Amino acid sequence: MMPQEIVLEKMEPERLSDSVNLLLSLQLKCLTHYRAKMEEYQPGSQPEPNNGLTAESLRVFQEHSD
Repeated sequence: MMPQEIVLEKMEPERLSDSVNLLLSLQLKCLTHYRAKMEEYQPGSQPEPNNGLTAESLRVFQEHSD
């Protein structure tokens, strides 16, 4: 069990549910963003600078989109 100084007060189940829903919605927004970038991406072309899509994010997306 974690010390009381770290966890503070017990969270109500409704608040925990709200927190989980927030995290899931942020995750969905991130996935939607990368799917849109993948639709714009054409193999052999260089991604535009500062568009938020790096070679590493492309690799990770391709691994998880199958």
